[in-house]
Amino acid sequence: MASVLSDFFTPLPQEILIHIYSNLSLEELLRAWRTGSKIHQRAIEFVVFTKNNVEFYSSQLSLLRLLSNLPSIFNNNNDYLNDLKKKFYSRINNPNLSLADQLRGLNLLGTIDDLSLDITLILSTLDQPEPSSVQIALDCLTTVIPALDKKTLANLVKPVKAKLITSDEKIYQAALDCLAAMVPALEKETLTTLAELIKNKLDDENYAIRQATLNYLKSIAPALEKETLAILVAPVKNKLNDPDSDVRQTALNCLTVLAPPLDKEMQRMLVNPLINKLDDPDWTIPQDALNRLAAIIPSLGKETSATLIEPVKNKLNDPDKNVCQAALLCLTAMIPLLEQQTLTMLVKLVISKLDDTNTADIRQAALNCLTAMVPHLEKETLTTLIEPVKNNLNVQNWKVRQTTLNCLAVLVPHLKQENLASLVEPVSNTLNDQDSDVRKAALNCLAAIAPVLAQKIPPTLVQQIKNKFTDLDWAVCRAALQCIAAMIPTLENEMQETFISPVINKLNDQDWRVRQAASHCLETIVPTLGKEALVSLVKSITHELNDQSGTVRLSALNRLKIIAPRLKNLTTEMLEEVVKLITNELNGRDSRIHQVALSCLAAIIPSLDKEKVATLVPFIVNKLNNASNLCVRPAFNCIEAMAPILEEKTLATLMQTVTNKLYDQNASSRQAACHLLVLLLVNPNIEVKIELNPSLPKTSEALFIHTVSDWITHISKQTNPAEVILQPEKEYPQMTG
Repeated sequence: MASVLSDFFTPLPQEILIHIYSNLSLEELLRAWRTGSKIHQRAIEFVVFTKNNVEFYSSQLSLLRLLSNLPSIFNNNNDYLNDLKKKFYSRINNPNLSLADQLRGLNLLGTIDDLSLDITLILSTLDQPEPSSVQIALDCLTTVIPALDKKTLANLVKPVKAKLITSDEKIYQAALDCLAAMVPALEKETLTTLAELIKNKLDDENYAIRQATLNYLKSIAPALEKETLAILVAPVKNKLNDPDSDVRQTALNCLTVLAPPLDKEMQRMLVNPLINKLDDPDWTIPQDALNRLAAIIPSLGKETSATLIEPVKNKLNDPDKNVCQAALLCLTAMIPLLEQQTLTMLVKLVISKLDDTNTADIRQAALNCLTAMVPHLEKETLTTLIEPVKNNLNVQNWKVRQTTLNCLAVLVPHLKQENLASLVEPVSNTLNDQDSDVRKAALNCLAAIAPVLAQKIPPTLVQQIKNKFTDLDWAVCRAALQCIAAMIPTLENEMQETFISPVINKLNDQDWRVRQAASHCLETIVPTLGKEALVSLVKSITHELNDQSGTVRLSALNRLKIIAPRLKNLTTEMLEEVVKLITNELNGRDSRIHQVALSCLAAIIPSLDKEKVATLVPFIVNKLNNASNLCVRPAFNCIEAMAPILEEKTLATLMQTVTNKLYDQNASSRQAACHLLVLLLVNPNIEVKIELNPSLPKTSEALFIHTVSDWITHISKQTNPAEVILQPEKEYPQMTG
């Protein structure tokens, strides 16, 4: 018997644990890691560090930081830590990460291996007398801040703070931007000193400096003590009367962040006087008081909001319909700050405002209030909303019908299938509503229902939705395309293919918003296409790429860009024909066509052999040297795709073209070059040599690359990036207790 019990409580094999954890969400994985034993933690780490999704990156970074600081968690096994470092390093090369996120990751790896970033050159540039050099240095510092440790950042405050003493609004703004970027790493005492220093700038004669000061105070407010916030409220409040409208708006935005921590003070100053007005016999006064309360509620804390529940709730039964409506609007603003128990108590009261005795405006306000409540209520309570809400689909007022559909769309993800099935018919009946906003809302509601009901959606309804592609209102057309895009994964292949032609037709719609929705819809269809359908689609595109009309060719290229990921399934001959037609478009004069053609190439390059890719290099270099700024980013995407494939000599030619863009007059081109160079430097499969041109005018981007390139290379070598097989160690004992 003892043997049987021992076998029963034997830890599961690591492979099984990994399989189990692979099916959990990120939030569930992190929760399990915090409460799990060591063997479970190793399995979870394997799953988390195998993910290349951007949403996993910050958790990978946090876990690696924690593990590097507490090696006892993994029994001080340096080999295991090195494996995690290598795995994490490969995640930094994700092009969907921002430059700041990449630098944070590199900073962590540098900290673990004691490789800090040397910013001596930036600081020497900051000390130069020319305003242009100071601006460049400040902009560069702002960019590199995610790569710096707390000690370095603390030492930076003094030289950057010194640049605030200037009448040059650009330098002042750059210095504030730099200080704002440091906020998460600075001590509260330092932030308090900075706040007190720049407070006087609120009265500067230059409106841009006043506005920049308010934005900075807003950015540091969450990190300040209440005493400091209290000192700032009055001078910021004074700016509500500033002669410049932008400054007044910025002051209001700043106050909404400054005020909440001063909850009781806010109640004394603002809330209590308004509550006292709710019982005024003149209905216009309580209505105005409720509207004012609704406006300031987002800036109040939970404690103050709780004091409003009773007085606002009482006004829901006010004999004046205008006051009742204002109370509903005020209650809607309060919802994010209320406890679930309080909301559940309020539901019946709000539902009672949906009956026939109330005006359309009150019904609409009640529906909006219920919509805002939905994410905060339990499923049992949500089920009680279905019938009273659904009954408003037949109300004469179109705004009520629209709001009803919007409410149902938010309700749908929280309902069971049997509840959803009862909604399909009444919602689909509104597809032919006289009002276009109602038709659009019906389509949005069906888009929410379709993925849950899957193949239970009747084909007749699918056809009804497809008919809305030709609706006279662009918003209805777009909603129909979005609805079909949501349905596609649930439809049979034959049904999916019937949408190709009508969706392609909408790619040529006069309204860009419809074209955008059609593009997304086609993207959902393409992965499901069989080879015959794919080849047929490519042939129709290549035919149009030979058309004399630039508009026709542009439309064809847009479709080609959408299906590009599937082109690897084509024959070599067909793929080469497609590439030839694309490169022909790069010889024309239309920059819009160049832009889409380059995007097509970037998507196709991974499907091509090395020799074919090399022949594309001159086209890319030519576009970067001669084409408009529209072409820079898609051309860089091509280079990113090409780099791992090209010979070293050919890559060097491309690198020189990219580094030249660090000096481009267009800021977005310089920033794109910066991001691309970091991606290439981080890529373990590429040896990048960067040679900057000292004879060209200085830019913050060139200074940045000059500063980080060697540092990234050293981290790369220290981390020794290679193909990693991360195997959690099975011999780790479980933690006791």
